[in-house]
Amino acid sequence: MKFTEPRPGVPCWYELASTDPAKSFAFYQSVFGWSKSDMDMPMGTYSFLANGNGTVGALWPMLPEQVAAGAPSYWAVYFLVADCDASTAQAVELGGSVVVPPMDVEEMGRMSVITDPTGATFSLWQAKGDGGGDMVFDEDHAMCWVELATRDVTRAREFYAALLGWTYTETPLHMSDTAVYAQLSAHSVAYGGMMPM
Repeated sequence: MKFTEPRPGVPCWYELASTDPAKSFAFYQSVFGWSKSDMDMPMGTYSFLANGNGTVGALWPMLPEQVAAGAPSYWAVYFLVADCDASTAQAVELGGSVVVPPMDVEEMGRMSVITDPTGATFSLWQAKGDGGGDMVFDEDHAMCWVELATRDVTRAREFYAALLGWTYTETPLHMSDTAVYAQLSAHSVAYGGMMPM
């Protein structure tokens, strides 16, 4: 489905930072049939990835300092907010910390990178302009779910509920007598889940 009307709190962008973008793209192209279109940016080539219906995310070369530190390739998820600066400040008030402060991304939007109180890292995105472009979600060969494994489910649930307005539906997990899987929803639509690490 297309993001025709993005709403705050929902996952809105997926990004792969890779130590070898060419190798990564070859893999995902062979598995999902993705195509790409490249854009030259200061940090290198930024590639928009697409299935047959629209954009599913992006691929870019990991920063040299990350490679030097031995960081592995990783997928990042962005969540839509109405005001990146205000939401970033709220995240700090709620016990999170700022990895990358709010910054403009050319004419497209404004972003920040946050670590939640339990140690998970994610990004906030404030889009400039209306609509969701040609981004697609929850269909063949596209992203369809986000999931957080955390050491403190209660703390994480409180943080994201306050910051992004998430609500939760609980399902027992078979791994223990007390653990539950918390399916997360924004605007009454399920986008992912949360479980104990």
